[in-house]
Amino acid sequence: MEPSYAAMFGALAGSLIGGLTSFSTVWFQQRAQHRERKTEADRLRRETLYAEFIREASRLYGDAMTHEKDDVTDLAGLYAAVNQMRLFATPAVIESAERTMDDIVKTYLTANVPLHAMARFAEAGGMRPMNAFAAACRQELEAFV
Repeated sequence: MEPSYAAMFGALAGSLIGGLTSFSTVWFQQRAQHRERKTEADRLRRETLYAEFIREASRLYGDAMTHEKDDVTDLAGLYAAVNQMRLFATPAVIESAERTMDDIVKTYLTANVPLHAMARFAEAGGMRPMNAFAAACRQELEAFV
């Protein structure tokens, strides 16, 4: 083989290796950034839905303590949020959300809590219906960090 061919093949091989290295580096960086953006968007979607559920459940729990109802239309938004969670949430979060809904329904079916009895009710732990749900959500969201 002539020395000029060896030099030419060496130059081509070096260019090819350099180009492939550059291409693969950029490709891996883009993939990592895309995965990071997707993970952050998923976490934000979960946080938003969980916060929405907590707000609505808190409102309904307060309403259930002071009103007895047979109408379930107010619970429709809460049921919808739980069904949305079923698409992506962990079983622990879904189970906790269902328990929260059950507690709200049971509270609607019990006697109203008068305002003067609220302090004793709160001291007995009656004002913490979403603690288990919030803890399950926090544990799930920490997995995204």
